[in-house]
Amino acid sequence: MRALSVTMSTLAVLITIWASPAVACEAGYCVRSTVPADGATNVPTDAKIFVFYNTTPGLGEPETGMSLFEGSGQGVLSSVEVFPGENPMAEVRNQVAVLTPFAALSPNTEYEVSFPMGAVCGEATLTFTTGSGTTTQPTFTSATSVTADCIEQPTELTSCNDQEPYPRLKFELTAADTPDAAAFAIYRNATRIAMVPTLPAVAQLVIDDAENEECFVLRAVAQNGTEVGTGEDVCVSTTDVCATSTLDMGGGPVDMGADMPQTVDMAMNDQGTESDSGQDMDMVNPTMPDDGEDSGCGCSSGPAGSATSVLLLLVALLCMRRLRWS
Repeated sequence: MRALSVTMSTLAVLITIWASPAVACEAGYCVRSTVPADGATNVPTDAKIFVFYNTTPGLGEPETGMSLFEGSGQGVLSSVEVFPGENPMAEVRNQVAVLTPFAALSPNTEYEVSFPMGAVCGEATLTFTTGSGTTTQPTFTSATSVTADCIEQPTELTSCNDQEPYPRLKFELTAADTPDAAAFAIYRNATRIAMVPTLPAVAQLVIDDAENEECFVLRAVAQNGTEVGTGEDVCVSTTDVCATSTLDMGGGPVDMGADMPQTVDMAMNDQGTESDSGQDMDMVNPTMPDDGEDSGCGCSSGPAGSATSVLLLLVALLCMRRLRWS
């Protein structure tokens, strides 16, 4: 009986370890940058607050708990709107929340922005002090050029990117330096598709939605939210940008040269770690994709690897055999 007890305990431990997910998307959001910056002084009294952040779907959205307070702790009536960032189509996507006070801020006063609980990249803090003046409008005309690049499917998918469409097109718009701008807004067909804090301004499109030639308008956003620019288009050809991608995997074609991850699909491994597509998660040691836009906040990886999983399977089978002959 003692041998049976030890064998069953060992088997239970092995199954518990085996069932641990290799990758998980954490709930919450990660503040990437703010305008004004934390600790800023001489902030205009008519300023809006811009919060650029990453978030996992439907979880920890800053607008649901973002509030403005004077240094004394008195709340300031305000509203919050959310706009798409450079890549809102991703599972771990980026956006911008714009907090607008209902009345002008008091001059020479300290303010604090509070965020909801659940930040996955550390606690977000933002305090700033107003000056006595109003917003200085940026001097801006239009974008000077635009380029198009292809973002291919990463070699190894994770639960944080397995629902992203691949390939997709990344557009970079350049313009003259604009020090007084709080953000830059990108328009396509008269619709704002992205808002970013710095130049070059980046936006992404699903390749199936792109035209053979894409044109964009870039405008500078002042601290008080007004947009500045002449509205001149910059255009770029998208033909053959992703020409090496030929296989349609549901979200668009992927590069056939990329090695697809090997999987171990066992009934015992189905412990609720399936992705939204209904496929079992790859039991590999994933590396976070480096497409320049999506890696970083919101994801964590575990130690489970394919070689370890196979070894645990063999040990479990030996334990079962020992149990049979006990």
